[in-house]
Amino acid sequence: MKPLLQSLSRVLKNGLAFISGLLIVAQFTAVQELDPSIIETNAWYDQSKSFNAEDGQNLSTISFLQQFNLYPYWLSIRSSLQNRFAASDTDIQIRGEIKDLPTLSSVALFDMDRQEIIARAVSFRGKFKLAADIVEPGRGLLIVKKKYSKAIMIEPGESIVLAASYQELDVAIVKGGKEQALLTELERLSHPIDRLLQPVVDSILDGKYKDKEHKQRLMKKAGFLSDIKSNLNVRYGLENIKSYLGLNLTYHDRDFTLREEVKDRYEQLPVYLKASRYGKGLHYYLYERQVIEGDRYVDFEAIDINGHPFQLSDLEGRPILLNFWSAGCPTAKRLNQQIKKHYDQLSKKYQIVHFSLDNDRNWKKGSKEQGISWHNVSDLDGWSGRAKTLYEVHGVPSSYLIDEKGIVVKKDMLGIGDLLD
Repeated sequence: MKPLLQSLSRVLKNGLAFISGLLIVAQFTAVQELDPSIIETNAWYDQSKSFNAEDGQNLSTISFLQQFNLYPYWLSIRSSLQNRFAASDTDIQIRGEIKDLPTLSSVALFDMDRQEIIARAVSFRGKFKLAADIVEPGRGLLIVKKKYSKAIMIEPGESIVLAASYQELDVAIVKGGKEQALLTELERLSHPIDRLLQPVVDSILDGKYKDKEHKQRLMKKAGFLSDIKSNLNVRYGLENIKSYLGLNLTYHDRDFTLREEVKDRYEQLPVYLKASRYGKGLHYYLYERQVIEGDRYVDFEAIDINGHPFQLSDLEGRPILLNFWSAGCPTAKRLNQQIKKHYDQLSKKYQIVHFSLDNDRNWKKGSKEQGISWHNVSDLDGWSGRAKTLYEVHGVPSSYLIDEKGIVVKKDMLGIGDLLD
């Protein structure tokens, strides 16, 4: 009787363990589902680290599953849930195999236009799968363990296959749709320039220079090589302007083009490309007036941090300090701290307006963290919006001083030192 009871006990325990395992799988999978609120790469990575070690619970979950041979079931269930919209025409699907990548490494797909992580996964034996819903093709960044990344083109309805080694992800072999093929060719053309440029940039960032004069020489060389690369990008963009990548390149490096040449190419675009994110950006550039120092400001409409309508012309009559910013930029953060420190003095002389280029969540989160209490607005059109384009913002922070008559008296200001008594 006793052996029978022991056998029944083992069956019951194993059955309960299996059910518990499935419940844990469901919980574990839920943790790994895309959380749209996690935007910053660093924040996502920090959370992924806590996922891997949080009280030992999640790693013990893996051990539990392995103990009862449930780990393959977990992988199957998780993959099934992650790709449950695989039939959608708006999905991008990515399958990757990275040699020497540790099991349970974090993998993320960052949408560079939406400025957010749109899919996450963990690897198993160097392999991973990602799926995400996207509206239109654009540039993405595949991030592995925060340390390594690879630029890709994400396209609705397309599948991407990636093969690489762990520490050489930047030279991964990537196969996908038409847009990805164009990016792969551009990378091939850019490779000789990148080989010269990257060591120079690394030397500057790592402080590997003898003195200020040496640093200036490195900066000059980096600028020279960057200009060569920008010219290559824009020529390639114009040649392939009837693509999303071509539009992106042409818009971002438009200062290296002849406006009339861009206009001729733009007018031949199909309607769907003109209506795209960077198609609209090029339209603003080609057909509306850009801000010029000494000329009147360009008015724009936006919303404030509370969702109320805002128009720059409503502030006319007093000098305006207009600053374009992004929450993730360290330099913009330092400027915000300076303004906050001297706010009482500045606010007596100027209407201060901050225009965010972030998505909604980053904007609100960054504003709260940095204590922005003055006019805080955005059009939520990111880095290709009308205001950003017409004010010729190519980096952040970008500041403009507008006098009481509406004349732009200073453009691309560096800091606020000149505005203080």
